Amino acid sequence: MTRKLSLLFLLLAVAASLTQTYAEETIPLEEIQPGDSGEWRTVVSGSEVESFPLTVVGILDSFAGAGVPVILCRASDSINTATGPVSGMSGSPVYIKGRLAGAYAYGFPWSKDKTLIGVTPIGKMEPLFNYPDIPYRDALNAPIANSETTASLGLPNNFASIRTSTESTTSPRPLPIPLLASGISAKTLDAIQPWLEKNNLFVTAGAGGRTQKTDADFEAGSPLAVILASGDLTLGGVGTITRREGDRVIAFGHPMLSAGSVELPIGSAEVVDVVSSYRISFKLSNIGEVAGTLWQDSTTGIQAELGRIPYMIPITIHSDAAIKNPIEGKLAEHRDLTPSMALTYAAEGILTSREGPDEATVRGQLSIDIDGYDEPLEFSRVGVGFTGAIDLLFTFSDYLNAVVKGSQEFPRLKNISYDFKTENEEKRQLLHSIRLESSRIQADKPVELTIVTRKRNGELAHHTVEVPLPDAPDGSSFSLFVADADTLRSFDQIATYNPTRSLDQLITELRQIKDNGSIYVQLLRPSPGLRLDGRNLEELPPSVLRLYQSSLEKPGEKMLRESIVWETAIPVPGEFSGSSRIQFTTEP
Repeated sequence: MTRKLSLLFLLLAVAASLTQTYAEETIPLEEIQPGDSGEWRTVVSGSEVESFPLTVVGILDSFAGAGVPVILCRASDSINTATGPVSGMSGSPVYIKGRLAGAYAYGFPWSKDKTLIGVTPIGKMEPLFNYPDIPYRDALNAPIANSETTASLGLPNNFASIRTSTESTTSPRPLPIPLLASGISAKTLDAIQPWLEKNNLFVTAGAGGRTQKTDADFEAGSPLAVILASGDLTLGGVGTITRREGDRVIAFGHPMLSAGSVELPIGSAEVVDVVSSYRISFKLSNIGEVAGTLWQDSTTGIQAELGRIPYMIPITIHSDAAIKNPIEGKLAEHRDLTPSMALTYAAEGILTSREGPDEATVRGQLSIDIDGYDEPLEFSRVGVGFTGAIDLLFTFSDYLNAVVKGSQEFPRLKNISYDFKTENEEKRQLLHSIRLESSRIQADKPVELTIVTRKRNGELAHHTVEVPLPDAPDGSSFSLFVADADTLRSFDQIATYNPTRSLDQLITELRQIKDNGSIYVQLLRPSPGLRLDGRNLEELPPSVLRLYQSSLEKPGEKMLRESIVWETAIPVPGEFSGSSRIQFTTEP
Protein backbone atom coordinates (compact mmCIF):
# COMPACT_ATOMS: atom_id res chain seq x y z
CA MET A 1 0.00 0.00 0.00
CA THR A 2 2.82 2.38 0.97
CA ARG A 3 4.59 1.58 -2.31
CA LYS A 4 1.45 2.36 -4.31
CA LEU A 5 1.00 5.68 -2.52
CA SER A 6 4.64 6.58 -3.16
CA LEU A 7 4.23 5.77 -6.85
CA LEU A 8 1.05 7.84 -7.00
CA PHE A 9 2.75 10.86 -5.39
CA LEU A 10 5.67 10.46 -7.80
CA LEU A 11 3.34 10.48 -10.81
CA LEU A 12 1.49 13.53 -9.48
CA ALA A 13 4.79 15.32 -8.96
CA VAL A 14 5.89 14.54 -12.52
CA ALA A 15 2.53 15.74 -13.87
CA ALA A 16 2.82 18.95 -11.85
CA SER A 17 6.33 19.55 -13.16
CA LEU A 18 5.13 19.04 -16.73
CA THR A 19 2.30 21.51 -16.19
CA GLN A 20 4.85 24.17 -15.19
CA THR A 21 7.09 23.40 -18.18
CA TYR A 22 9.47 26.11 -19.29
CA ALA A 23 8.77 28.64 -16.51
CA GLU A 24 12.08 30.54 -16.32
CA GLU A 25 13.60 33.12 -14.01
CA THR A 26 13.29 36.63 -15.40
CA ILE A 27 15.40 39.76 -14.94
CA PRO A 28 13.71 43.06 -14.05
CA LEU A 29 14.27 45.94 -16.44
CA GLU A 30 15.90 48.10 -13.74
CA GLU A 31 18.70 45.53 -13.33
CA ILE A 32 19.70 45.75 -16.99
CA GLN A 33 22.59 48.14 -17.73
CA PRO A 34 24.43 49.24 -20.91
CA GLY A 35 27.34 46.90 -21.53
CA ASP A 36 25.63 43.83 -20.08
CA SER A 37 26.26 40.69 -22.12
CA GLY A 38 23.59 38.23 -23.08
CA GLU A 39 22.26 35.95 -25.77
CA TRP A 40 19.16 35.37 -27.84
CA ARG A 41 17.86 31.97 -28.87
CA THR A 42 16.10 30.99 -32.05
CA VAL A 43 15.96 28.40 -34.84
CA VAL A 44 17.78 29.18 -38.09
CA SER A 45 17.58 25.68 -39.60
CA GLY A 46 15.43 22.65 -38.83
CA SER A 47 14.07 22.64 -35.29
CA GLU A 48 17.19 23.02 -33.13
CA VAL A 49 17.24 26.14 -30.96
CA GLU A 50 20.62 27.91 -31.18
CA SER A 51 22.13 30.76 -29.14
CA PHE A 52 23.68 33.99 -30.44
CA PRO A 53 25.55 36.66 -28.45
CA LEU A 54 24.50 40.28 -27.90
CA THR A 55 25.37 43.31 -25.79
CA VAL A 56 23.00 45.83 -24.20
CA VAL A 57 23.30 49.35 -25.66
CA GLY A 58 20.60 51.11 -23.63
CA ILE A 59 16.89 51.50 -22.85
CA LEU A 60 14.39 53.39 -25.06
CA ASP A 61 11.56 54.59 -22.80
CA SER A 62 7.91 54.43 -24.00
CA PHE A 63 9.11 53.26 -27.40
CA ALA A 64 6.28 50.89 -28.36
CA GLY A 65 3.60 52.92 -26.61
CA ALA A 66 2.96 54.72 -23.35
CA GLY A 67 4.88 52.87 -20.65
CA VAL A 68 6.27 50.23 -23.04
CA PRO A 69 10.08 50.57 -23.29
CA VAL A 70 12.45 48.65 -25.52
CA ILE A 71 15.89 47.29 -24.64
CA LEU A 72 18.29 48.30 -27.43
CA CYS A 73 20.96 45.65 -28.04
CA ARG A 74 23.73 44.96 -30.51
CA ALA A 75 23.90 41.44 -31.93
CA SER A 76 27.47 40.35 -32.64
CA ASP A 77 26.91 37.03 -34.40
CA SER A 78 27.88 36.57 -38.04
CA ILE A 79 24.33 35.68 -39.16
CA ASN A 80 22.68 38.86 -37.86
CA THR A 81 25.59 40.97 -39.12
CA ALA A 82 25.11 39.58 -42.63
CA THR A 83 21.31 39.52 -42.82
CA GLY A 84 20.22 42.34 -40.55
CA PRO A 85 16.78 42.03 -38.94
CA VAL A 86 15.08 38.79 -39.96
CA SER A 87 11.34 38.37 -40.33
CA GLY A 88 10.46 35.32 -38.28
CA MET A 89 12.92 36.14 -35.48
CA SER A 90 10.21 38.13 -33.67
CA GLY A 91 9.73 36.64 -30.22
CA SER A 92 13.15 35.01 -29.95
CA PRO A 93 13.88 34.98 -26.19
CA VAL A 94 16.71 37.22 -25.02
CA TYR A 95 18.68 36.29 -21.89
CA ILE A 96 20.79 38.74 -19.90
CA LYS A 97 22.84 37.58 -16.92
CA GLY A 98 21.35 34.12 -17.50
CA ARG A 99 17.78 35.28 -16.98
CA LEU A 100 14.96 35.91 -19.46
CA ALA A 101 14.91 39.61 -20.35
CA GLY A 102 12.42 39.77 -23.21
CA ALA A 103 11.79 39.11 -26.89
CA TYR A 104 13.79 40.12 -29.98
CA ALA A 105 11.11 42.18 -31.75
CA TYR A 106 12.46 45.30 -33.50
CA GLY A 107 15.13 46.21 -36.02
CA PHE A 108 16.42 48.84 -38.44
CA PRO A 109 15.61 47.22 -41.82
CA TRP A 110 17.26 49.95 -43.93
CA SER A 111 20.12 50.98 -41.65
CA LYS A 112 23.76 50.51 -42.66
CA ASP A 113 24.29 49.11 -39.18
CA LYS A 114 22.53 45.76 -39.37
CA THR A 115 23.36 44.69 -35.82
CA LEU A 116 21.01 46.83 -33.70
CA ILE A 117 17.89 45.08 -32.41
CA GLY A 118 15.06 46.09 -30.07
CA VAL A 119 13.90 43.79 -27.28
CA THR A 120 10.43 43.95 -25.71
CA PRO A 121 10.88 43.52 -21.92
CA ILE A 122 9.47 40.29 -20.55
CA GLY A 123 7.75 42.25 -17.77
CA LYS A 124 5.52 43.85 -20.41
CA MET A 125 4.75 40.49 -22.04
CA GLU A 126 3.97 38.35 -18.98
CA PRO A 127 0.55 39.98 -18.35
CA LEU A 128 -0.55 38.34 -21.61
CA PHE A 129 -0.75 35.03 -19.71
CA ASN A 130 -3.52 36.50 -17.55
CA TYR A 131 -5.66 37.97 -20.32
CA PRO A 132 -9.11 36.30 -20.53
CA ASP A 133 -9.98 34.09 -23.48
CA ILE A 134 -12.76 36.20 -24.97
CA PRO A 135 -14.44 34.47 -27.95
CA TYR A 136 -13.68 36.49 -31.08
CA ARG A 137 -17.29 37.15 -32.03
CA ASP A 138 -17.98 38.41 -28.49
CA ALA A 139 -14.96 40.69 -28.65
CA LEU A 140 -16.30 42.32 -31.82
CA ASN A 141 -19.06 43.87 -29.71
CA ALA A 142 -17.09 44.59 -26.53
CA PRO A 143 -14.31 47.16 -25.99
CA ILE A 144 -10.96 45.90 -24.73
CA ALA A 145 -10.29 47.51 -21.36
CA ASN A 146 -6.51 46.97 -21.15
CA SER A 147 -4.62 49.94 -22.54
CA GLU A 148 -1.87 47.75 -23.92
CA THR A 149 -4.28 45.93 -26.22
CA THR A 150 -5.31 47.56 -29.45
CA ALA A 151 -9.05 47.19 -30.01
CA SER A 152 -8.90 48.04 -33.70
CA LEU A 153 -10.08 45.28 -36.01
CA GLY A 154 -8.15 46.65 -38.97
CA LEU A 155 -4.96 44.94 -40.02
CA PRO A 156 -1.81 46.74 -38.84
CA ASN A 157 1.03 47.99 -40.93
CA ASN A 158 3.26 45.12 -39.78
CA PHE A 159 2.50 43.30 -43.02
CA ALA A 160 3.13 46.49 -45.00
CA SER A 161 6.10 47.71 -42.98
CA ILE A 162 8.57 46.05 -45.30
CA ARG A 163 7.89 48.87 -47.74
CA THR A 164 10.32 51.77 -47.76
CA SER A 165 9.41 54.70 -45.53
CA THR A 166 11.24 57.61 -43.96
CA GLU A 167 10.21 56.43 -40.52
CA SER A 168 11.61 52.95 -41.04
CA THR A 169 15.06 54.37 -41.82
CA THR A 170 15.27 56.51 -38.68
CA SER A 171 13.75 54.34 -35.94
CA PRO A 172 13.44 50.67 -35.07
CA ARG A 173 10.40 48.96 -36.56
CA PRO A 174 8.55 45.79 -35.54
CA LEU A 175 10.01 42.94 -37.55
CA PRO A 176 7.37 42.28 -40.23
CA ILE A 177 5.59 38.94 -40.39
CA PRO A 178 4.85 38.51 -44.10
CA LEU A 179 2.58 35.62 -44.96
CA LEU A 180 4.35 32.54 -46.24
CA ALA A 181 2.52 30.74 -49.02
CA SER A 182 2.49 27.08 -50.00
CA GLY A 183 0.74 25.70 -53.09
CA ILE A 184 0.11 29.17 -54.52
CA SER A 185 1.64 30.20 -57.83
CA ALA A 186 3.51 33.46 -58.35
CA LYS A 187 1.03 34.26 -61.14
CA THR A 188 -1.86 34.09 -58.70
CA LEU A 189 -0.14 36.29 -56.14
CA ASP A 190 0.88 38.87 -58.74
CA ALA A 191 -2.72 39.13 -59.92
CA ILE A 192 -4.38 39.48 -56.52
CA GLN A 193 -1.65 41.45 -54.73
CA PRO A 194 -3.40 44.83 -55.31
CA TRP A 195 -6.49 43.56 -53.46
CA LEU A 196 -4.35 42.04 -50.70
CA GLU A 197 -2.26 45.19 -50.30
CA LYS A 198 -5.46 47.23 -50.06
CA ASN A 199 -6.15 45.06 -47.00
CA ASN A 200 -2.54 45.44 -45.70
CA LEU A 201 -1.42 41.89 -46.51
CA PHE A 202 1.98 41.03 -47.96
CA VAL A 203 2.45 37.49 -49.24
CA THR A 204 5.86 36.02 -50.06
CA ALA A 205 5.41 33.78 -53.11
CA GLY A 206 6.77 30.29 -52.78
CA ALA A 207 8.29 31.04 -49.38
CA GLY A 208 6.49 28.39 -47.41
CA GLY A 209 5.65 24.72 -47.51
CA ARG A 210 3.97 22.03 -45.43
CA THR A 211 5.86 20.02 -42.86
CA GLN A 212 4.87 16.56 -41.71
CA LYS A 213 6.80 17.02 -38.47
CA THR A 214 4.45 16.18 -35.59
CA ASP A 215 6.81 16.17 -32.56
CA ALA A 216 7.15 19.94 -32.16
CA ASP A 217 8.29 20.97 -28.67
CA PHE A 218 6.80 24.48 -28.68
CA GLU A 219 9.56 25.64 -26.34
CA ALA A 220 11.14 29.06 -25.94
CA GLY A 221 13.05 29.80 -29.15
CA SER A 222 10.96 27.42 -31.28
CA PRO A 223 9.16 28.75 -34.35
CA LEU A 224 5.42 29.36 -34.09
CA ALA A 225 3.10 29.70 -37.09
CA VAL A 226 -0.16 31.65 -37.13
CA ILE A 227 -2.15 29.76 -39.76
CA LEU A 228 -4.63 31.76 -41.83
CA ALA A 229 -5.40 29.03 -44.39
CA SER A 230 -4.60 25.32 -44.49
CA GLY A 231 -5.22 22.51 -46.93
CA ASP A 232 -4.22 22.40 -50.59
CA LEU A 233 -3.06 26.01 -50.13
CA THR A 234 -1.41 27.14 -46.91
CA LEU A 235 -0.82 30.70 -45.73
CA GLY A 236 0.64 31.68 -42.41
CA GLY A 237 2.97 34.01 -40.56
CA VAL A 238 5.94 32.58 -38.67
CA GLY A 239 7.51 34.08 -35.54
CA THR A 240 9.17 32.70 -32.42
CA ILE A 241 7.99 31.59 -28.96
CA THR A 242 9.32 33.73 -26.11
CA ARG A 243 8.06 31.76 -23.13
CA ARG A 244 5.85 28.79 -22.34
CA GLU A 245 3.87 28.05 -19.18
CA GLY A 246 1.94 24.79 -19.35
CA ASP A 247 -0.18 24.90 -22.50
CA ARG A 248 0.15 28.68 -22.85
CA VAL A 249 2.81 30.47 -24.89
CA ILE A 250 3.65 34.12 -25.46
CA ALA A 251 5.50 35.13 -28.61
CA PHE A 252 6.50 37.77 -31.19
CA GLY A 253 7.10 40.70 -28.80
CA HIS A 254 4.87 42.91 -30.94
CA PRO A 255 1.37 42.49 -32.43
CA MET A 256 0.61 40.46 -35.52
CA LEU A 257 -2.73 42.05 -36.42
CA SER A 258 -3.21 44.52 -33.54
CA ALA A 259 -6.63 42.90 -33.16
CA GLY A 260 -6.98 42.36 -29.41
CA SER A 261 -9.04 39.23 -28.77
CA VAL A 262 -8.96 36.79 -31.70
CA GLU A 263 -9.34 33.07 -32.36
CA LEU A 264 -6.74 32.20 -34.98
CA PRO A 265 -5.14 28.80 -35.56
CA ILE A 266 -1.52 28.26 -34.57
CA GLY A 267 0.85 25.43 -35.40
CA SER A 268 4.46 24.40 -35.53
CA ALA A 269 6.93 25.45 -38.19
CA GLU A 270 10.15 24.02 -39.55
CA VAL A 271 12.82 26.54 -40.59
CA VAL A 272 14.53 25.55 -43.84
CA ASP A 273 16.96 28.48 -43.99
CA VAL A 274 17.33 32.22 -43.50
CA VAL A 275 17.02 34.13 -46.78
CA SER A 276 19.07 37.32 -46.82
CA SER A 277 17.42 40.22 -48.64
CA TYR A 278 18.04 43.95 -49.08
CA ARG A 279 14.32 44.47 -48.59
CA ILE A 280 13.85 42.32 -45.50
CA SER A 281 15.48 38.99 -44.69
CA PHE A 282 13.14 36.20 -43.63
CA LYS A 283 13.02 32.64 -42.39
CA LEU A 284 12.12 30.23 -45.19
CA SER A 285 9.77 27.91 -43.33
CA ASN A 286 7.45 24.96 -43.67
CA ILE A 287 4.21 25.24 -41.72
CA GLY A 288 2.76 22.35 -39.72
CA GLU A 289 -0.75 21.29 -38.78
CA VAL A 290 -3.06 23.33 -36.57
CA ALA A 291 -2.14 22.72 -32.92
CA GLY A 292 -3.86 25.44 -30.91
CA THR A 293 -5.47 28.88 -30.77
CA LEU A 294 -4.10 32.41 -30.74
CA TRP A 295 -6.25 34.28 -28.21
CA GLN A 296 -4.60 37.66 -27.65
CA ASP A 297 -2.89 39.96 -30.15
CA SER A 298 -1.48 42.84 -28.11
CA THR A 299 1.00 45.70 -28.40
CA THR A 300 3.62 43.65 -26.56
CA GLY A 301 3.06 40.29 -28.24
CA ILE A 302 0.64 37.43 -28.74
CA GLN A 303 -0.69 34.77 -26.36
CA ALA A 304 -1.80 31.33 -27.55
CA GLU A 305 -3.04 28.07 -26.09
CA LEU A 306 -1.86 24.69 -27.30
CA GLY A 307 -4.34 21.85 -27.71
CA ARG A 308 -7.55 23.85 -28.18
CA ILE A 309 -8.37 23.95 -31.91
CA PRO A 310 -10.38 26.93 -33.24
CA TYR A 311 -13.20 26.78 -35.76
CA MET A 312 -12.11 27.09 -39.41
CA ILE A 313 -14.32 27.65 -42.45
CA PRO A 314 -14.31 24.86 -45.07
CA ILE A 315 -13.68 26.10 -48.63
CA THR A 316 -13.92 24.23 -51.94
CA ILE A 317 -12.97 25.42 -55.43
CA HIS A 318 -14.32 23.51 -58.44
CA SER A 319 -12.79 24.60 -61.75
CA ASP A 320 -13.15 22.54 -64.92
CA ALA A 321 -9.93 24.01 -66.33
CA ALA A 322 -7.80 23.87 -63.17
CA ILE A 323 -4.71 21.73 -62.97
CA LYS A 324 -5.98 20.47 -59.59
CA ASN A 325 -9.72 20.02 -59.23
CA PRO A 326 -11.15 20.42 -56.66
CA ILE A 327 -8.98 22.63 -54.44
CA GLU A 328 -9.98 22.22 -50.80
CA GLY A 329 -8.98 23.70 -47.49
CA LYS A 330 -10.00 25.60 -44.39
CA LEU A 331 -9.81 29.31 -43.60
CA ALA A 332 -9.29 31.15 -40.33
CA GLU A 333 -12.49 32.80 -39.12
CA HIS A 334 -11.78 36.54 -39.05
CA ARG A 335 -13.75 39.51 -40.34
CA ASP A 336 -10.76 41.09 -42.09
CA LEU A 337 -8.80 38.01 -43.13
CA THR A 338 -11.40 35.52 -44.38
CA PRO A 339 -12.26 37.37 -47.65
CA SER A 340 -8.56 37.72 -48.53
CA MET A 341 -7.85 34.05 -47.91
CA ALA A 342 -10.92 33.01 -49.92
CA LEU A 343 -9.76 35.25 -52.77
CA THR A 344 -6.39 33.51 -52.78
CA TYR A 345 -8.01 30.06 -53.02
CA ALA A 346 -10.42 31.16 -55.77
CA ALA A 347 -7.69 32.86 -57.80
CA GLU A 348 -5.61 29.71 -57.83
CA GLY A 349 -8.58 27.84 -59.33
CA ILE A 350 -8.85 30.25 -62.28
CA LEU A 351 -5.40 31.66 -62.95
CA THR A 352 -3.49 28.37 -62.92
CA SER A 353 -5.90 26.56 -65.22
CA ARG A 354 -4.54 24.50 -68.09
CA GLU A 355 -5.30 27.15 -70.69
CA GLY A 356 -5.49 30.23 -68.45
CA PRO A 357 -8.21 32.89 -68.62
CA ASP A 358 -6.63 34.85 -71.50
CA GLU A 359 -9.02 34.99 -74.47
CA ALA A 360 -11.49 32.87 -72.53
CA THR A 361 -14.83 33.29 -70.81
CA VAL A 362 -15.15 32.20 -67.18
CA ARG A 363 -18.57 31.74 -65.61
CA GLY A 364 -18.32 31.67 -61.85
CA GLN A 365 -20.68 30.84 -59.01
CA LEU A 366 -20.11 31.64 -55.35
CA SER A 367 -22.14 29.87 -52.69
CA ILE A 368 -21.94 30.91 -49.02
CA ASP A 369 -23.64 28.68 -46.47
CA ILE A 370 -24.52 30.82 -43.44
CA ASP A 371 -25.40 29.36 -40.05
CA GLY A 372 -29.08 29.93 -39.26
CA TYR A 373 -30.24 30.14 -42.89
CA ASP A 374 -31.74 27.21 -44.78
CA GLU A 375 -30.72 28.40 -48.25
CA PRO A 376 -27.15 29.39 -49.12
CA LEU A 377 -26.40 32.85 -50.45
CA GLU A 378 -25.53 32.42 -54.14
CA PHE A 379 -23.96 34.73 -56.71
CA SER A 380 -23.22 34.28 -60.42
CA ARG A 381 -20.92 36.32 -62.61
CA VAL A 382 -19.08 36.15 -65.93
CA GLY A 383 -15.51 37.26 -66.59
CA VAL A 384 -14.15 37.68 -70.12
CA GLY A 385 -10.40 37.57 -70.72
CA PHE A 386 -7.75 37.97 -68.05
CA THR A 387 -9.05 41.36 -66.90
CA GLY A 388 -12.58 39.99 -66.68
CA ALA A 389 -11.40 37.01 -64.64
CA ILE A 390 -9.69 39.35 -62.17
CA ASP A 391 -12.84 41.48 -61.97
CA LEU A 392 -14.86 38.32 -61.31
CA LEU A 393 -12.57 37.35 -58.43
CA PHE A 394 -12.52 40.82 -56.88
CA THR A 395 -16.30 41.19 -57.18
CA PHE A 396 -16.88 37.86 -55.43
CA SER A 397 -14.45 39.01 -52.73
CA ASP A 398 -16.45 42.22 -52.31
CA TYR A 399 -19.62 40.12 -51.87
CA LEU A 400 -17.95 37.95 -49.22
CA ASN A 401 -16.55 41.05 -47.56
CA ALA A 402 -20.10 42.45 -47.38
CA VAL A 403 -21.37 39.25 -45.75
CA VAL A 404 -18.83 39.29 -42.91
CA LYS A 405 -18.57 43.07 -42.39
CA GLY A 406 -21.77 44.63 -43.72
CA SER A 407 -24.15 44.21 -40.78
CA GLN A 408 -24.40 44.41 -37.01
CA GLU A 409 -23.67 40.69 -36.73
CA PHE A 410 -20.66 38.56 -37.54
CA PRO A 411 -22.22 35.47 -39.15
CA ARG A 412 -20.71 32.03 -38.86
CA LEU A 413 -19.98 30.69 -42.33
CA LYS A 414 -20.51 26.93 -42.54
CA ASN A 415 -19.01 26.61 -46.01
CA ILE A 416 -17.67 28.67 -48.93
CA SER A 417 -17.82 27.12 -52.39
CA TYR A 418 -16.76 28.41 -55.81
CA ASP A 419 -17.54 26.81 -59.15
CA PHE A 420 -15.81 28.01 -62.33
CA LYS A 421 -16.48 26.90 -65.90
CA THR A 422 -14.17 28.10 -68.68
CA GLU A 423 -14.80 28.37 -72.43
CA ASN A 424 -11.86 29.07 -74.75
CA GLU A 425 -13.57 32.00 -76.47
CA GLU A 426 -14.21 35.59 -75.43
CA LYS A 427 -17.98 35.97 -75.25
CA ARG A 428 -19.00 39.57 -74.68
CA GLN A 429 -21.96 41.62 -75.91
CA LEU A 430 -22.24 45.42 -75.76
CA LEU A 431 -25.51 47.30 -76.03
CA HIS A 432 -25.79 48.84 -79.51
CA SER A 433 -29.35 50.24 -79.60
CA ILE A 434 -32.94 49.77 -78.44
CA ARG A 435 -36.20 50.61 -80.24
CA LEU A 436 -39.96 50.19 -79.94
CA GLU A 437 -41.64 48.38 -82.84
CA SER A 438 -44.84 50.43 -82.67
CA SER A 439 -45.45 54.10 -83.40
CA ARG A 440 -48.66 54.13 -81.37
CA ILE A 441 -48.60 52.77 -77.82
CA GLN A 442 -51.82 52.07 -75.96
CA ALA A 443 -52.34 51.21 -72.31
CA ASP A 444 -53.25 47.63 -71.45
CA LYS A 445 -51.70 46.39 -74.72
CA PRO A 446 -48.23 44.84 -75.02
CA VAL A 447 -45.46 46.69 -76.81
CA GLU A 448 -42.58 45.03 -78.61
CA LEU A 449 -39.04 46.09 -77.71
CA THR A 450 -36.00 45.21 -79.84
CA ILE A 451 -32.58 45.23 -78.22
CA VAL A 452 -29.53 45.16 -80.51
CA THR A 453 -26.16 44.07 -79.10
CA ARG A 454 -22.74 43.95 -80.72
CA LYS A 455 -20.54 40.89 -80.28
CA ARG A 456 -16.74 40.97 -80.05
CA ASN A 457 -16.37 40.19 -83.77
CA GLY A 458 -18.66 43.10 -84.71
CA GLU A 459 -21.67 40.93 -85.48
CA LEU A 460 -25.02 42.35 -84.33
CA ALA A 461 -27.47 40.25 -82.34
CA HIS A 462 -31.19 41.09 -82.06
CA HIS A 463 -33.21 40.31 -78.93
CA THR A 464 -36.96 40.87 -78.95
CA VAL A 465 -39.13 41.06 -75.84
CA GLU A 466 -42.86 41.70 -75.46
CA VAL A 467 -43.50 44.21 -72.67
CA PRO A 468 -46.99 44.11 -71.07
CA LEU A 469 -48.42 47.56 -70.29
CA PRO A 470 -50.79 48.03 -67.36
CA ASP A 471 -54.21 49.58 -67.60
CA ALA A 472 -53.65 53.33 -67.25
CA PRO A 473 -55.28 56.58 -68.36
CA ASP A 474 -54.42 57.92 -71.79
CA GLY A 475 -51.39 60.18 -71.64
CA SER A 476 -49.66 58.13 -68.94
CA SER A 477 -45.85 58.30 -69.01
CA PHE A 478 -43.61 55.23 -68.89
CA SER A 479 -39.94 54.41 -69.44
CA LEU A 480 -38.23 51.26 -70.66
CA PHE A 481 -34.84 50.89 -69.02
CA VAL A 482 -32.36 48.38 -70.50
CA ALA A 483 -29.24 47.86 -68.40
CA ASP A 484 -26.52 45.48 -67.26
CA ALA A 485 -26.30 44.05 -63.75
CA ASP A 486 -23.67 46.47 -62.45
CA THR A 487 -25.65 49.51 -63.59
CA LEU A 488 -28.76 48.27 -61.78
CA ARG A 489 -26.80 47.53 -58.62
CA SER A 490 -25.32 51.03 -58.63
CA PHE A 491 -28.71 52.58 -59.39
CA ASP A 492 -30.42 50.70 -56.55
CA GLN A 493 -27.48 51.11 -54.13
CA ILE A 494 -27.64 47.42 -53.26
CA ALA A 495 -25.30 46.19 -50.51
CA THR A 496 -23.69 49.54 -49.81
CA TYR A 497 -21.66 49.66 -46.60
CA ASN A 498 -24.05 49.96 -43.67
CA PRO A 499 -22.92 48.18 -40.47
CA THR A 500 -26.03 49.37 -38.60
CA ARG A 501 -28.42 47.04 -40.42
CA SER A 502 -29.35 43.54 -39.34
CA LEU A 503 -27.96 40.44 -40.98
CA ASP A 504 -31.43 39.61 -42.33
CA GLN A 505 -31.60 43.01 -44.06
CA LEU A 506 -28.13 42.54 -45.54
CA ILE A 507 -28.93 39.09 -46.92
CA THR A 508 -32.20 40.41 -48.40
CA GLU A 509 -30.17 43.00 -50.29
CA LEU A 510 -27.45 40.59 -51.37
CA ARG A 511 -30.02 38.20 -52.83
CA GLN A 512 -31.06 41.02 -55.18
CA ILE A 513 -27.65 41.21 -56.87
CA LYS A 514 -28.00 40.19 -60.50
CA ASP A 515 -25.85 38.14 -62.86
CA ASN A 516 -23.88 40.15 -65.44
CA GLY A 517 -24.60 37.45 -68.03
CA SER A 518 -28.09 38.79 -68.77
CA ILE A 519 -29.81 41.83 -70.30
CA TYR A 520 -32.23 43.39 -67.81
CA VAL A 521 -35.38 45.20 -68.96
CA GLN A 522 -37.51 47.27 -66.58
CA LEU A 523 -40.79 49.05 -67.27
CA LEU A 524 -40.88 52.15 -65.05
CA ARG A 525 -43.41 54.86 -64.33
CA PRO A 526 -43.16 58.08 -62.30
CA SER A 527 -44.15 57.25 -58.73
CA PRO A 528 -42.36 58.71 -55.69
CA GLY A 529 -41.25 56.15 -53.12
CA LEU A 530 -38.51 55.14 -50.70
CA ARG A 531 -35.73 52.59 -50.53
CA LEU A 532 -35.43 51.36 -46.94
CA ASP A 533 -33.73 48.30 -45.46
CA GLY A 534 -32.98 46.86 -48.89
CA ARG A 535 -36.55 47.13 -50.18
CA ASN A 536 -38.29 49.55 -52.54
CA LEU A 537 -41.45 51.05 -51.02
CA GLU A 538 -43.39 52.47 -53.95
CA GLU A 539 -46.50 54.61 -54.50
CA LEU A 540 -46.46 55.99 -50.94
CA PRO A 541 -48.78 58.83 -49.86
CA PRO A 542 -47.22 62.32 -49.90
CA SER A 543 -47.58 62.58 -46.12
CA VAL A 544 -45.37 59.50 -45.61
CA LEU A 545 -42.79 60.80 -48.09
CA ARG A 546 -42.58 64.14 -46.30
CA LEU A 547 -42.11 62.35 -42.99
CA TYR A 548 -39.10 60.38 -44.23
CA GLN A 549 -37.60 62.95 -46.61
CA SER A 550 -35.74 64.87 -43.91
CA SER A 551 -34.48 61.79 -42.03
CA LEU A 552 -32.83 59.65 -44.71
CA GLU A 553 -29.32 59.29 -43.35
CA LYS A 554 -28.25 55.66 -43.55
CA PRO A 555 -26.33 54.35 -46.57
CA GLY A 556 -28.72 52.75 -49.05
CA GLU A 557 -31.67 54.93 -48.01
CA LYS A 558 -32.96 57.27 -50.70
CA MET A 559 -36.00 58.79 -52.33
CA LEU A 560 -37.31 57.01 -55.44
CA ARG A 561 -38.77 58.88 -58.39
CA GLU A 562 -39.99 55.80 -60.28
CA SER A 563 -41.52 52.45 -59.52
CA ILE A 564 -40.89 49.17 -61.32
CA VAL A 565 -44.06 48.01 -63.06
CA TRP A 566 -42.54 44.96 -64.74
CA GLU A 567 -39.10 43.52 -65.35
CA THR A 568 -37.43 40.58 -67.06
CA ALA A 569 -33.98 39.17 -67.79
CA ILE A 570 -32.65 37.91 -71.13
CA PRO A 571 -29.68 35.55 -70.69
CA VAL A 572 -26.86 35.97 -73.24
CA PRO A 573 -23.78 33.85 -73.91
CA GLY A 574 -21.01 35.51 -71.93
CA GLU A 575 -21.04 39.02 -70.48
CA PHE A 576 -23.42 41.89 -71.27
CA SER A 577 -22.71 45.57 -70.60
CA GLY A 578 -24.40 48.86 -71.42
CA SER A 579 -27.57 50.77 -70.60
CA SER A 580 -30.18 52.91 -72.37
CA ARG A 581 -33.67 54.29 -71.79
CA ILE A 582 -36.75 55.03 -73.91
CA GLN A 583 -39.56 57.24 -72.62
CA PHE A 584 -43.06 57.14 -74.09
CA THR A 585 -46.64 58.24 -73.44
CA THR A 586 -49.73 56.12 -73.99
CA GLU A 587 -52.29 57.22 -76.57
CA PRO A 588 -56.05 56.59 -76.98
